[in-house]
Parts: sequence; C-alpha cells; structure tokens
Amino acid sequence: MALKTIRCAGVHGFLVHTWSCTPEGTFDVHTVGAGLRSWREAKGLTQKEAATQLSVPPRTYQDYERDLRSPGAEAMAGFVQAGINANWLLTGEGPMLLEELQPKPQPTKINADALAAILMGAMKALPKADTGAIADFAVKMYLDVLERGLITPDGVGKGDLGEVS
Repeated sequence: MALKTIRCAGVHGFLVHTWSCTPEGTFDVHTVGAGLRSWREAKGLTQKEAATQLSVPPRTYQDYERDLRSPGAEAMAGFVQAGINANWLLTGEGPMLLEELQPKPQPTKINADALAAILMGAMKALPKADTGAIADFAVKMYLDVLERGLITPDGVGKGDLGEVS
C-alpha cells in the first residue's frame, strides 16, 4: 500500500495528513487528530483525561483531535513519553504504542540433558523430599553449574569445578 504525505494549510499552521490508496481505489486518510482519537479510545479515556495524561490543556487537545491545530515538537515529545509511537501518529504506519516496538524476550535455552541429570541426582539424593523441593534444588543447581561454566545451554562447558570433595 503506497503512502503519500500531503501538507494542508490549516488555521494554525500546517497539518500533516497521510493517505494511502486501497486495492479498491479508494483513499484512507490518517491524520494526527485521528491517531490521537484512536489512542484515546483504545485507552478508554475522555478527552480531558487524555489531555491531562499528555500534559496539554484540554482545549488544545480537542483542537489536535479535530485537526484544527498541529502539535509542536514539545507536544510530540509528551506523546512519546506517554508511550505513543510517533511514527504511527504521524504516518499511520507501525504499531500504535511504543511498547509494541520492543523486542519480545526470547525463551531461555535449556540444556535438557544436564537438567535431566541434575533432576535424577536430586531425586536420588533427596528421596523423601516433595517434588517442589526437588524442583527448587534442581533449578538452583542448574543455574549454579551454568554460571560456573560447567555446562552451557548447548552442551558441556569448560568452567572450573572448584573444590570437589
């Protein structure tokens, strides 16, 4: 979908409008005001609550939403501090919220063979312990040998055994 940005002269300066041509040949228009309204509605806020959260006067916020006024750099910085993705707000592209841009944490890779061996050893060493205690012990032991470099998530490490009795 091709996006074009046009600048329209407004009462209070220049307003940025981004439009795209749909496969049906119609145009979708994205304005900062439409973006702010979408954000506010997604958050379940009134205009007054949104203005307070964004640190702008309520009347100014209303003018932004109605595209009667274009936010300046200071207001845009406040929007970003509130978690709004400035690229989305200006162009309609990308996710609405900055938190959606953050990479998702990857699951930690576990050396299943080493963990299985630790669990087997824990079950033999603690025959009367409940499963929770065995699991806690095994996790602590796994993290310890991983930290000491005796194992890696992919195999055997080259760490120091330290004092072994």
